[in-house]
Amino acid sequence: MPSSLRSRLALLLVLANLPAAALAIGATVIGRDAETEQREHSIIQRAELIATRAGLTLGIAEGVADTLAANLAVASGSRDCRAQLERALSQRDEYTGILVAGTDGKIICSAGETKISEESQSSFTRAIRNTEDVGDAVFLPETIPVGDETVPLARAFNAPSGERRAIALLLRRNIFDNIFLPTEPDESEIGALALIRGNGVVVSEFIKGKQDWRPSEPLPVGGRDEGAMGINFLTREGADFHYAVAPVRGTLSSVVLATPLSVITATDWMRFSAAIAAPLLMLLLGIFAVFSGVDHLVLRWITRFRQVAGSYGRGDYSPRIAGLEKAPLELAELGTAINHMAERIRDRSVAAEEALDGKNGLLRELHHRVKNNFQMIASLLALQRRELPQRLRTLLRVPEDRVLAMAAAYKASYATGEIGLVSTSELLRDISGQLRQSFGVAAPAIRIEAGDEAVWLDLDQAVPLGLLVSEILSASMERVDSENSPIAVKIVRPEPSIVHIEVSSEKIADTVPSTGLAARLVSAYRTQISATLTTPSDDVVLIEMPMKSETQASPGRVEFGS
Repeated sequence: MPSSLRSRLALLLVLANLPAAALAIGATVIGRDAETEQREHSIIQRAELIATRAGLTLGIAEGVADTLAANLAVASGSRDCRAQLERALSQRDEYTGILVAGTDGKIICSAGETKISEESQSSFTRAIRNTEDVGDAVFLPETIPVGDETVPLARAFNAPSGERRAIALLLRRNIFDNIFLPTEPDESEIGALALIRGNGVVVSEFIKGKQDWRPSEPLPVGGRDEGAMGINFLTREGADFHYAVAPVRGTLSSVVLATPLSVITATDWMRFSAAIAAPLLMLLLGIFAVFSGVDHLVLRWITRFRQVAGSYGRGDYSPRIAGLEKAPLELAELGTAINHMAERIRDRSVAAEEALDGKNGLLRELHHRVKNNFQMIASLLALQRRELPQRLRTLLRVPEDRVLAMAAAYKASYATGEIGLVSTSELLRDISGQLRQSFGVAAPAIRIEAGDEAVWLDLDQAVPLGLLVSEILSASMERVDSENSPIAVKIVRPEPSIVHIEVSSEKIADTVPSTGLAARLVSAYRTQISATLTTPSDDVVLIEMPMKSETQASPGRVEFGS
């Protein structure tokens, strides 16, 4: 169904005029189809007539060959064989000679002119040898050279000795062509006339013009008892042709008439145009009137409504629909309602923005105070740690690092200006810097690697992720060589909904906490953010974490609290 108003009205007009147009077109098409079928049937009859005439000629040849094969002198190849062949040759002027040959190609006896090319004799001999049925007619070798002046029409038989032999009647080439390929008159619509063996070999052809008539697919030739048929194929050049195929009786050959479909389907286009011109003209005038009326009365106002609505969608509620006094009553009432609605929306939008600004200010203040509280707790732990002996200071350093990791998440959220959103790279830089400061001069270097696209997390994910990375870095910094084993933290986003944190250093996989409180905390943090913790190698610890749904307005960021 069309979506635009003009298209739908035009469709209604088309449907209203469709019956009259369909009747006119249908009558013309039916008449043209009937004419096309008649032309195709006429061509098939033409092919069948040529095949029938060829079959009569072959029937006469078969009768002569059968009569000679039944003659004992000819069948045995005795001295009287030549006299019998000369007597038969004197009764048929169209033949130049008659010969009796064996399967080895050796001529046993002959009369008249029996000279044929070596290629024809070889093909003729092969055809005799491959003929299984005694009554089969070896009609035409598979290949008849174009230059041959004679064409052998042969019949296989068994000699009294049981030897396989054949009698061949040699037909003049011009007589053969006149029988099987009669010349078509210039006004004929036939494009090509050909005689084709059952194996697809073209024995002879008559072509009008220069267009290639041969089909791209094999024609159904070679059937003995099948009747004439018509079939449409594409030629090797891609042209549509109609092929009339008529088998020649008693042979595996068929007469083929090839005609371009464009010639067969040609009709009186003036008559066809006149039949559909009136309803088509009425339809076009109706569509033009609908388009003009819809544009003037409806669409120009809808365009104005759409432009104003687009401004409202972008948050600009200042535009108004003007000139409504010239619009149709229904559209004027709709435009007035839209203007009033815009006024109310603008008032409510101003109030909502003021309330949202107040809420955002409260959230910023809350995050700022939470961050300050965490830092105050960390400072108290740091003061307490300095009062302890050197061997016990580690006990308070680890809780201090954990508190600072939580404070880093709120600090990063407050610094971005996006309430509840944390930049992953800034979070990990803050945590790694605090850990190095906590460990002092013995701390190894920590390098944070982030791609061009920023990865944003909400606080629900940022706090547990920061604590998880803090635990892994803290454990690794106690064991690695600070000079020879720097630590690299790489942030990768292989998919829009997945983020990878790769922590790499020499033998870092052995430093992941596996017992005690640190191991339980690592497991708890990983579970909280639905992450997986793996060690692809001894030097890499991989955290794979699913991200929450991204907002459409801020690609790469996630909804707070989603």
